[in-house]
Amino acid sequence: MKEKIIVWLDRLLELSLLGILFSLPFSKSLVEIFFGVALGAWIIKKVLLYAGKRPWFKIFIPAKTELNLPIAFLVFFSFISALMSTSLSLSLESFFSKFIELILIYFMVAETFCDEKRIKRVLLFLTASVVLICIDGMYQNFTGVDFLRGFQTRGTGIEASFGNSNDFGTWLIVMIPLFFGLSFFWKRDWIKFQDKYDWVSGWVKPVLCFLSGLLFICVILVSSRGVWIAVLLTLIFLGVIKSKKILLGVVILLLVVPFIVPDSTRERAVELVRPIEGKTNEVQFRMKLWTEAVEIIKDYPVFGSGLNTYTEVVQEYTPEGERGIYPHNCYLQMAAETGILGLGAFLWMILTLFISVLRSLKRIRGELYSAFLVSLLAGLFGFLLHSFVDTALYSLQLSSLMWFVTGLIVATKKLATNE
Repeated sequence: MKEKIIVWLDRLLELSLLGILFSLPFSKSLVEIFFGVALGAWIIKKVLLYAGKRPWFKIFIPAKTELNLPIAFLVFFSFISALMSTSLSLSLESFFSKFIELILIYFMVAETFCDEKRIKRVLLFLTASVVLICIDGMYQNFTGVDFLRGFQTRGTGIEASFGNSNDFGTWLIVMIPLFFGLSFFWKRDWIKFQDKYDWVSGWVKPVLCFLSGLLFICVILVSSRGVWIAVLLTLIFLGVIKSKKILLGVVILLLVVPFIVPDSTRERAVELVRPIEGKTNEVQFRMKLWTEAVEIIKDYPVFGSGLNTYTEVVQEYTPEGERGIYPHNCYLQMAAETGILGLGAFLWMILTLFISVLRSLKRIRGELYSAFLVSLLAGLFGFLLHSFVDTALYSLQLSSLMWFVTGLIVATKKLATNE
């Protein structure tokens, strides 16, 4: 009976994590509900597995991964930052209700997706989510409102169920290299069916190509210059790491796109290098925000002003009559809130992950794992690049996506290298 309960808890944990991945673009409430169920299943499963075999304080020690040490330092410095915060209650609430949740998502994903069938179920749920959200975005483009949340377009681009075009664009940055990479490298024998269903495998590549095209259309309609640049650099990264043919495709794409996109899209691209008279110079505005963040870092260099205190502290650094806002640079905000030590621990974690994966590529067994792992890594690379000019790491949906993908990369690497 105990073994059966553990099996069912394991299935519930996996399904809940997949629920987070699927519902992440359109429902924060569902993300929180699925996280609560996953955490409960994870804790009970560990108690049943290890009670009586380990001391109580060791039961909940996470599985060993190459990121454990930098994550431990990140948690430690973030906690010290919260204790020394300019607003203790605000920072402690953020630490325990948001930050720790993200860390737990990473460890639960890294432990759970440990075999090929589960990796393929991730792809299945991601495919369903991509179809739903892309259709929602296209629907919003024609009607002005998305059908999932009723959000209306407020800016220059579509927002889908995110309610913000930059957030939607950041999600697309992660999805595009994954589906484009899988469609580019797809081989028929990656998924095997029974003889009478063998015809299904012939449709997988066309479906992946179609979804890749749909994602690219949504990226154009998002009309975010930061997203466009991040997607371009992400594809270049994918080409350099995996296949030089992709670089040729990027060149062709750059030559063709200017002739097929709407005039409004071309105008947005031109504004990046030549601001149009009468319109706000976005570069100057961002530099002003970054300067404010740098001033905060100078005053709180080691442990920062405290988790989740930026919008309060920045009021002291903005001109009178202006409202302080996020710096739209996650790394500057992280340094301002958790200090140089907190930012350093985060960058240490990211650097460790990329070095570990890139070094392991030659040891990976199977092209499916190789394509999936590199495509995921490229998506994370684009996400982190775009975080230089946006607030992705401080969005519940997008930060959950980032930590989920990080855990999935670690899990896939372990599986693909027989670690």
